[in-house]
Amino acid sequence: PTPLLKLAPNPASAWLAMDYRLETPADRAYLLLRDATGRQLEQIPIAHTEGQAVYDTRPLAPGPYTVELVNGGQLMDAQKLIVRP
Repeated sequence: PTPLLKLAPNPASAWLAMDYRLETPADRAYLLLRDATGRQLEQIPIAHTEGQAVYDTRPLAPGPYTVELVNGGQLMDAQKLIVRP
């Protein structure tokens, strides 16, 4: 199946484009950025079923992260992200 969440560029060093697609209408939908320990760093609300969010990765420490796509309280997709200096 086609992923519902695509990250580019990955690895990222300055910014990250997160293209998302929901299969159902947005219901309290958001993108969630977590660090390697699972700690929530950022929650970006989504109002549309399809779109793109751009995130500045420069304040993040280099290393692995996870970006999750959540809709209606359910995890729809998750992608690994690597941040480089």
